[in-house]
Amino acid sequence: EDMISYDLGKGSSEDMEQFEYGEALALSIRVDLPAISLSVIDNATPNVHGREIMLAQFNWLLFEFAQNREGYHEVELLLTSLQVDNHVQKSIHPVLVFCPATDKKEPLVHVSAVRRVQPSSSSLVFRYAAVRVLEIEVYLDRRTVESIASFIEPIGRAIDVAKGNSCEWVSSITTDMARSYTGKDYRATKDIEAVVQTANAGRIYFEHLHLHPVRIGLTFTQEWMEWKSGVEGLMIFHFIRGMTSIANAPLKFTSFMVGNAFESPQSLVRIVATHY
Repeated sequence: EDMISYDLGKGSSEDMEQFEYGEALALSIRVDLPAISLSVIDNATPNVHGREIMLAQFNWLLFEFAQNREGYHEVELLLTSLQVDNHVQKSIHPVLVFCPATDKKEPLVHVSAVRRVQPSSSSLVFRYAAVRVLEIEVYLDRRTVESIASFIEPIGRAIDVAKGNSCEWVSSITTDMARSYTGKDYRATKDIEAVVQTANAGRIYFEHLHLHPVRIGLTFTQEWMEWKSGVEGLMIFHFIRGMTSIANAPLKFTSFMVGNAFESPQSLVRIVATHY
């Protein structure tokens, strides 16, 4: 069920006069979805062409957006539970991702943010942003991992290196880099003043940013099987081939808290990735 509500005021002359002089419009939008299902169909493996291999079920998804008259945007996203069923043929674990039962007071995923509206600035300013994810259990086996590998094969550029063409791969990368930077004019531009004034364009300011700790229980079951040629170039799966079986191994990621951060999105993602 979807519900949209809004508050446009009483429409009096005083309200219209305040709006003309810059007062923000009060608005709230809320969307409630009882469930969303996502099915993954395997079209890469010839013998199971068109077969469903994964089904993800998202239960009780809530999204809410609000704008108050003080000029703030409030965004909230809630996901009560998540389960991913494993339909890979002859797989050991019928469930790929499982989340312990929770009530609606304690959703699995909770994202909230408060942003200050600044029409004259190209930078985003958040007074508060937080992400919390409860415990997640992941169950893998070698057959399932290889099926997943077939989907990410096109982005595995390490295939040429694994096949013994390392010299050609290095030569190709070097040529591309040389072509990209040949003939560039690295002198300061004439409108250097405008460049300085827009140096902070696209950057994000967080007055408070809080990423709560995350705990993942990982189970992996090793089994003997023929190695698929389609995943030979993905080095991570060479590691998984020699990995031992583990049961409910805890992976704990500590919290990340920072105040008054002013970074570009790329730098912020790199800092968070380095932390974890």
